[in-house]
Amino acid sequence: MSKLTYKSYSWDKEFEIKGYFSDDKSKVVDHESNSGILTYSPNEIILEIFGEFSSDGEIIADFGHPIDKIYGFDSHGKLLILESYGSPFGTDNVPGFPLRKYRIKNFKIFDINYQLFPNKNNFKELIVELIDELEDTKVQYYQFSFDHLEDWIGKSIISAERDFKQRNFNIAVNISDYQSTEVLITSEDLKFKDVPSYIFSYDALSVEPYYRIHLSSPTDRKVSFQKCYDTSIRIKELVEMLSEKPLSFETIEFLCEKRQDNNWPIIKGKYFVQHSRKNIKWDKHELHKISLNKLGDNFEAIINNWFDKSEQLEFIVRSFTANLHGTPYLEDSFIDSIRNLEVFARNFRGEQRADISKAEDINKQRVFDFINKNIDESFKKIFRNRLKYQRQDSDLRKKLLDLFTNVPGKIGKNKLTETSISSIVKKLYDSRNYYIHGDEKSKYKNLVTDFNEMYELRTLCQEVLRFYIFQELGLEYDEEY
Repeated sequence: MSKLTYKSYSWDKEFEIKGYFSDDKSKVVDHESNSGILTYSPNEIILEIFGEFSSDGEIIADFGHPIDKIYGFDSHGKLLILESYGSPFGTDNVPGFPLRKYRIKNFKIFDINYQLFPNKNNFKELIVELIDELEDTKVQYYQFSFDHLEDWIGKSIISAERDFKQRNFNIAVNISDYQSTEVLITSEDLKFKDVPSYIFSYDALSVEPYYRIHLSSPTDRKVSFQKCYDTSIRIKELVEMLSEKPLSFETIEFLCEKRQDNNWPIIKGKYFVQHSRKNIKWDKHELHKISLNKLGDNFEAIINNWFDKSEQLEFIVRSFTANLHGTPYLEDSFIDSIRNLEVFARNFRGEQRADISKAEDINKQRVFDFINKNIDESFKKIFRNRLKYQRQDSDLRKKLLDLFTNVPGKIGKNKLTETSISSIVKKLYDSRNYYIHGDEKSKYKNLVTDFNEMYELRTLCQEVLRFYIFQELGLEYDEEY
């Protein structure tokens, strides 16, 4: 386990925080609090308590509620607010006292300059006041980073020069001329800005740049932490959709209070949750066209379209990103790709009405006439409604046909002719119905069972979906994406 400090805590590292914890905010810095160790790793967050909380006995006896909030004070004076899954999942005993373990959903750790508070003489009361204020966290600004953020932004702050004789090699860092992309996310009333910085090591004589996305109110008022967090997730999902890469947060940090005279932080914090991580390669050449730098002035329209249409895209994005982060079976991801096209067609292309021939319409009316003349009154409505009923999936062929017909003639190195589109739609339709509804395979003559073909069709469906999503965002689709 790494020995880290508050400054170096990040989502991609494992670390421990030692301190005192209590389920009662008034006892965090009291002798009644329990010493413990909070262990963070991407896979899980565990709090081990030496002793037990006062409410543990009530929970075990079924007289109390599970512990939702736990408060902590670490060995360096940092304040913690943890959200627990409830009752302890593990108990043990060592000589003299019990040991309790809690699974933690998420936690915030606050770095506080206590000297700048008027109630500093009564430290216990000050802690309670601070917890009351910070539980519903409001922030001056919110910053976050995720995997390959530097690559996605695509703006360098480091330049290098070498003379012709190659005897001198100069490295320069230039932040003053850095051109940040500043846009207003209108639906959230939040300002987006990319912010660069760097770390210089005197020991290794090295410079390491790092970047953050900065969210704040356009009017400099405080905003809800939860609102910023939800917004940052959707920004990360946008980059995942553009790049087809699973991304994870690396840091989430925020400022709650600052001095008015010199902007010095009074209360700042970091946020952590359990999450999945994948080590991925980011090809700068392949993905340069979707970089923030390359998108330029178009980015404001793109990100606002993304947020404005978030409700219509929610199901698709959730399914798409889940497949990126997980390792689904090919059949599952194949069906998801078809379902996503179906949802997109319903939300963005309008309902596709089934075409009824004139002969069919005439004969349908004859059936209605027969019902009206020959069926008992109590059953007429039932049979009429059955004739009017139309299966929802009966329009799937038309939805898929519409989507595949209107993409460019060449996409994903597949030439989509009228014949090939008809064949593809039949295969997708039968495969979707078989895997969704289940039945004898013999009833689905176009069912895809060959894994190579299934993989190719899944890739094609995903590419067609991305083409239309790019179109909705106002971004020209390129096969190189």
